[in-house]
Formats: sequence, C-alpha cells, structure tokens
Amino acid sequence: MDNLEKQLLLRDLDRYGYSLVQPESSNASETLSRMLRSDEGRLLEGIPVVLTNVLMNKHKLDLEDFEESLPNALQRRFRILAALTYFFLLLVPDSDYARTQLGKYLKKREPALLEQVQQKVDAGQAFNLAGGVSLDSQRLQNTYENYVVSQLIQSEENLSKKLDSQRQMTFLESLAELFTERQRLLLFKQLNKEQLSKTEREYYSRTIKPRLKALSNKDVRSLAAALLGL
Repeated sequence: MDNLEKQLLLRDLDRYGYSLVQPESSNASETLSRMLRSDEGRLLEGIPVVLTNVLMNKHKLDLEDFEESLPNALQRRFRILAALTYFFLLLVPDSDYARTQLGKYLKKREPALLEQVQQKVDAGQAFNLAGGVSLDSQRLQNTYENYVVSQLIQSEENLSKKLDSQRQMTFLESLAELFTERQRLLLFKQLNKEQLSKTEREYYSRTIKPRLKALSNKDVRSLAAALLGL
C-alpha cells in the first residue's frame, strides 16, 4: 500500500467508527478491502470495529460477495476477523441482526471457524492472519471495547443527560403555566426547607397550598388526561 492510498484509507475509517483521522467519503466494501490489504496491525485490528458499524447501521454489504471479491490469500483473513466480530458483538446491545448476518455467512463459508476462534479467544492466543501478521486476541478486544463499547456507553450517558434536561425544562414550563414567579420561588423555598417569613408562610398557606391540593386530586388528574387524550 503506497502512502497516498494509506492516507485515503485512514480518512475513510472515521465514517465506520474507527476514527484514527478525519473522514472522507467511501463505501463499506472499499474501506474494508483496503484495510484487509494492509499488513499494519492497527488497521487490521480495527476491522471488527468497522464491520460492527457497517452491520449495526445496515450499510449495504453482502458478506459472501465481499469475501469473493478479495484475493484468495485474504479471504480467510477476513473470515477470522468476521468471527472475532461475531463474538465481540456479544458486548453490544441490540446486535442480534448483525450477529445473525455474520453467523449465517460464517457457517456457510467455514462452519468450524467460530469454534476455533472461540477457543483462541478463551485461551488468549494470537491470531495468525497470513502475510507474517499476527494479532494478539486481548489487544483486539481492547481496541474493540475502546472504539465500540466505550462509545456506546458515552452515547447512552449523553442521551440520559439530554433526557434529564428536557424533563427539567418541561417541568419548569409546566410550573410557569400554573404559578407566578413569586409563587414558584416560595414552592422551591418550601421544598428546600428554607426559612419562610411570616408573610410568606401566610401567603403559602392561603394561596399556594390549596392549589397544590387541587392538583394532587386524582379525579382532577383523570379529567385532565381525558380532555387531553392522554
């Protein structure tokens, strides 16, 4: 692989979750093919990452056709890395579709490979990928966890924070519909067990507390739900 081709490949990898550098447009089969033709460990160990993103996002990729497009010397290299991806996907939620696609492909092309790969992973053995290339199974898994599993966890945390922020905003907007600014301040003071002045206590008991009791009435809530179609 010459330097220009290598740079183009590295730019493509970000699109498929293996962000060594910035992305450039490509397609899944071209990216995977160029990775497989390289004998560089850091590119080959990224193939399970890229393959996961391709299958999870349902990019167009016929696994059998793709293998047949490769030189004979690289076909088993791809099958081994596809089998590793099959097992690594156990770490990924909602990956049944991707695992099913890989399972069907591997059982058709080399039925005994999944068991062989599983034994090597369990034993922590290296994988010989031909061309003088050998990849450590633990390093392969670490790369996968760093680029796939950690990213999923981060995405879930970001979504949770976003949902919490949206929920808080909706809550504050609803309070504003029901209470004036002064009343809202007293509500939060009471909630936080802050000291209220005599005037504030009287106002709270006379005006705010009866409204809260009305809002907590089960029949009132049912009426609101029925009228809003909830």
